[in-house]
Parts: sequence; C-alpha cells; structure tokens
Amino acid sequence: MDSSLLLWGEFVCLCVFILFVSNFMAKAADQISELTGIGRSFIGVILLGTATSLPELGSGITAVRILDQPNLAAAGVFGACIYNLMIIGVLDLFCKNGPVLAHLTVTSAITGALSIAVLSVASLGLLLGMMIGQPLPLLSVSGISIVLLVTFLISMFLVFKSEREEARDLDSSGPVDGSLSRAVITYLIAAISISVAAYFIAHVADAITTKMAWNASYTGFQFMALSTTLPEMASSLAALRIGAPELAISNLLGSNMFNIGFILFAEDLALKHGAFWPRLSISNAAIGITAILMTSVVISAMLARIRGTVSRQRAISAEAIVLFLLFLLISLEIFHLQPG
Repeated sequence: MDSSLLLWGEFVCLCVFILFVSNFMAKAADQISELTGIGRSFIGVILLGTATSLPELGSGITAVRILDQPNLAAAGVFGACIYNLMIIGVLDLFCKNGPVLAHLTVTSAITGALSIAVLSVASLGLLLGMMIGQPLPLLSVSGISIVLLVTFLISMFLVFKSEREEARDLDSSGPVDGSLSRAVITYLIAAISISVAAYFIAHVADAITTKMAWNASYTGFQFMALSTTLPEMASSLAALRIGAPELAISNLLGSNMFNIGFILFAEDLALKHGAFWPRLSISNAAIGITAILMTSVVISAMLARIRGTVSRQRAISAEAIVLFLLFLLISLEIFHLQPG
C-alpha cells in the first residue's frame, strides 16, 4: 500500500479518536461544573481551554528548546488563536437553536474582552521586540513575558469572580446526581488521551506535508495549525451537543488566553540562547492583530444577542461570515509574507 495512504489513514483514525474522546471530556467538565457549583465559563477556560492547548505547549517547547526556532513556536501559538476563533463560526453551523452566540452569558463576553487584553500585550511585546530588542530582561525571560503571564493570571481571577457573581443571581437548580471523583478521573483520562493523540497527529501531519512535497512553508504551517487545534474543535462540538454553548465558547476563548498568556511565556523561558521577542517575524503581529479583530466581532455579537437587538433566525449569522472572511484575509496575507 502507498505510504502516503497509510499516513492519511493514521491521520483520519487519530481525528476520529479525538472526536470520540472529546465527548467524554466535555461531559465530565460539564458535570464538574454542576457538582462544584463553578460556572461553565470558568470551567471551560480552566479545564477545557488548558487541556486542549497542551499540544501547542508541547510543540512550542520542542521548537524552542530543541530546534532553536522561537519564530516557528510563536507562529504556531498565534495561528492556533486564529483557528480557534474561526471554529466559533463553524459552531454556528451546528447550533440548532439559532446562532451559538445567542445562548451565552455576560461572563462569556468578559472572557472575550480579557483574551483581547492578553493578545494586545503579546502584540505590543512583539512590536517592541522588533523595534528595541529584548525588553527589560528579568529572571531569564523578558519583562514583556512576565507582564503577559501576570495579565493571564489576573484574567483568570476576573473570569472566576464574574462567574461567581453571575451564579449568585441565578436560582439554584437543586441537587445534582453524579460522583465528582468519577467526573474528575474521566476528565483526566480523556485529557491525557487527547494530548497523546494530538502529539502523534502533529507528527503525522508533518510527515504528510513532507510526503506530499508541499514546498511552501505556509501550507505546512496551516496544516499543522489545523491539526493542533483539532482538540479544541472536537471538545467544543461535544459541548454543543450536550447543550452547553458556554462551555464550547469559553473553551475556545480560554484556549487563546492560555496559548498567548502562558505558552509564550513558557517558550521564552525555554529558549536557551538569545532573546525571544526580537526573533519573531512581523507576520505574527499581523496574526495577533487579526485575532483581536475577530475576538471583537465575537464580543460585539454576544452583547447584541444577549440584549436581543439582533434576530436569531438565520441559517448562518453575520458574525460567522465576518469571522470566515477575516480568517481568509489573514491567510492570504500570511501567504504573501512567507518566503517562497
């Protein structure tokens, strides 16, 4: 059998496995939310967002520590953010009761606003690194990386605080059946399984790129970014199927916060030689700014639909169309910025 067919077969099998296991992880996370009384938005950010971002963390540390390629690592992080936001548009196609952003709470909008704050710090740090070199080196990392981590941690606290205040305004739904320990164990097993599968799928994707002789680095970057964000897509679709849109959206926005706020800090810390931020290319700044624009579209649509100022009865929402267009535009722009 042709080796390329075997590679594609492995890729499809890994995708199916991730889709299958993601159902268990999403259900376990939702059950943990109900049993602990912690809201779905915060659970989505902490449990789903971080778990589905582990492949980006692993591949980023590898690219920096072993390959000494900080630009490659950062490109994977910023690219994953764009894919996560595009997935929100995809969820619109699977939501049965109108646009997915019509079923969220104010905490989801706050999570989006905080992800913009983290993205803004990273984009500013990138531009500063290009203009003045390593900004304020402290404790083996740059000052901007420390500011980025602090911004991420503060954002986590603010999401938790907003979720708790919102929960107090809602009526109690009564006792919830189920075992918290079983839900936690199920979540951990599923998260580890997805992380292992995502590790292999990234390597298979890289092998396919080489086997197919795709000579443009942009094509490989897009393919790898898609494969590493597959856990986010699978878990978000699973959350949507169990009737938890807050869990789905907070997973994607929380993944972006973790990607930018924690993984970029970890990549800076893992770099052996030289400065991290000055070695990043202008294309990453373009992707970061586009991610800010796409998140702004998501927040605006959330607030408009929460207030009921926009009709919900559409086959595909206006915000989904805008997200797809922005994704297409940045893809074309990065294609022109890449070397041939």
